[in-house]
Amino acid sequence: SLTRNKSSTPDLHTTITDAYIYCFPFGFLGLHHFYLSRPKWGLLYLLTLGNFGVGWLFDLVRMRKLVVRRDTWLLSDAFILWFPLGLFGAHWLYLKQRCRAAAYAFTLGFLGIGWLVDIYRIPIHVRSLNRKSMLAGLIHADDTDSLQWDDSDFRSALLPDSTTKLSLRSPKVLLTRINRHGVCMECERAAVCLMPCSHFALCSGCVTSAEHCPRCLAAISGWATVDI
Repeated sequence: SLTRNKSSTPDLHTTITDAYIYCFPFGFLGLHHFYLSRPKWGLLYLLTLGNFGVGWLFDLVRMRKLVVRRDTWLLSDAFILWFPLGLFGAHWLYLKQRCRAAAYAFTLGFLGIGWLVDIYRIPIHVRSLNRKSMLAGLIHADDTDSLQWDDSDFRSALLPDSTTKLSLRSPKVLLTRINRHGVCMECERAAVCLMPCSHFALCSGCVTSAEHCPRCLAAISGWATVDI
């Protein structure tokens, strides 16, 4: 099983406070998104006045999630783009479905019917992208093997069964990745999986005092233990 644990991030509350300061009262100009290193979202808010006010108000509720998980695909991001810009395919652009986005732009979301059906389809696509992102970190290019994955491999590798645990099906290449890089780069003890980059680079002891992954320098938002 794979069990998620939150790392201690000393400046997390300060960061959230700063983000709220930028968000209110000038969040409709996207200042908080620029602060959180989300320039595309900042530009979108600047041009649409906070997605016509809807996105700005929603951000006041979801600020903690924006701070902690700003490097992953967020379901709330997709739904903010779905209403009201989804009629022009904005949410499909975010979900890397460019052809579908273009079709929506010319047909107003297939005359509104497809736009309504997307309420049920968006969560499926967000989960799929997040699984692929996590696995891409596990089998990143520092492996010397030539790895070939198809969509079925990604779908079967990580299957969520609750909000706190993930069941793990372990393909041979995934086991190889963990065995090769499964030790802490500081003390050489068994490493945990760092979030959101998914590198096995620090142990449960060293991760509590670290802010960035030593392998890719990504900010650490949490970590997970892996039992196979």
